[in-house]
Amino acid sequence: MLFYRFLTSVKYSMGRPSYLDQMISPEKELPPTPCPVLSAADKEKASHVSASISNKETETTIDVRGLEAPRPLVHILTLLESPDMGDTLVVIHDRDPVLLYPELQDRGWTWTKLSAPEGELHLRLSRKIGAES
Repeated sequence: MLFYRFLTSVKYSMGRPSYLDQMISPEKELPPTPCPVLSAADKEKASHVSASISNKETETTIDVRGLEAPRPLVHILTLLESPDMGDTLVVIHDRDPVLLYPELQDRGWTWTKLSAPEGELHLRLSRKIGAES
């Protein structure tokens, strides 16, 4: 009861209707909150929901741009552990995958940063000589 009196005193001291009116008056419902509208860049990122993989003669490329963590890491490690994976993988990423590096070391892979457009990171992953397939 004391809290109700406090809220009504705040409501009337402010002199205008507010969300306090709706909190105090249970018969009033809160208006629905609209969903935020995605920008064009966010829509493009949201539409890119899966990794893109392409194979060239001796090199496989995986594009994980736009994927939310930990999906890029999972896609890359899954590909590295697949039985038909060669000795080289090029990763196209939109950020530096710092959690990937220790996993690569544990699995016998090395990495080299390649030149890439601004806002992207390209890595060439290579199996260490003598590492198991």
